Amino acid sequence: MSLMQIRMLGLFLGLSLGSAVAYGQNGASPATVSFEVSAERLACLREHASVYRASDRKLLFIPLAECPNLPRRPVLSSLVNQGAGKPRDKSESGFIYVTKAEFECLIEAQPAPAQVYRFFPAECKLEGLQ
Repeated sequence: MSLMQIRMLGLFLGLSLGSAVAYGQNGASPATVSFEVSAERLACLREHASVYRASDRKLLFIPLAECPNLPRRPVLSSLVNQGAGKPRDKSESGFIYVTKAEFECLIEAQPAPAQVYRFFPAECKLEGLQ
């Protein structure tokens, strides 16, 4: 499966789990993929970055509520079983799905303090929302 096919699967699954996707004209195609991450979850990702760096995977599927754990199960199984009984803030994405380079960008970014951030992996941009 190509990186683009994997990303499209992530987009499809992200739509069903609350990840933000901005659409192009007439809603025909995804223009920008972004993930909302709370300050608390971002701090966890940064504190445990070595867990994710040590992974042999090229693409990281990280359920935010499970930080610092990196699921060993396949993505679909993880999505089906994710979050049962685990409440999450609706302003936050349930997961992020990024390359290792995009993960590095996320944890190295230094935006202004906020309660929730939006991360644009393709642009390597993290911005405060609240």
